[in-house]
Amino acid sequence: MVEHKVLLINVLSRDLFDDCHIQGSINVPLEQLEQFAQQLDVNQKIVVYCASYACRVSLKAWRLLDGMGFQNLWAYEGGMADWYHKGLPFVGLCQAPYLMGKIERPSGEAKDVKQIYADELIFLLQENGVLTDKK
Repeated sequence: MVEHKVLLINVLSRDLFDDCHIQGSINVPLEQLEQFAQQLDVNQKIVVYCASYACRVSLKAWRLLDGMGFQNLWAYEGGMADWYHKGLPFVGLCQAPYLMGKIERPSGEAKDVKQIYADELIFLLQENGVLTDKK
């Protein structure tokens, strides 16, 4: 069983993860998430994220894990683009086109999804020893 205080999971493809990801995150593409999650305790703290507010993959990941009974689960909908534009610690060259656009939070958020925002995520990651570089 995989055990971490908090798992920060990038649910994008490996090539997008390799281009740019949040420091301390792991890559589990959406199509592999259900199998990966079977080895976790349902009380595991998990944050899923994808590219940006325009990307809906993290919502799908959240709903999948929620349906599997995970209790401590959040979606960081701003994703890598929001994190990158805030100048927070990342790994990679960050050359993907989606990182270059304007970041706008949509007016209609998914009400059924428990969301987390950058400031809260930084605190959660630091508190659990995942994020060590404050950049």
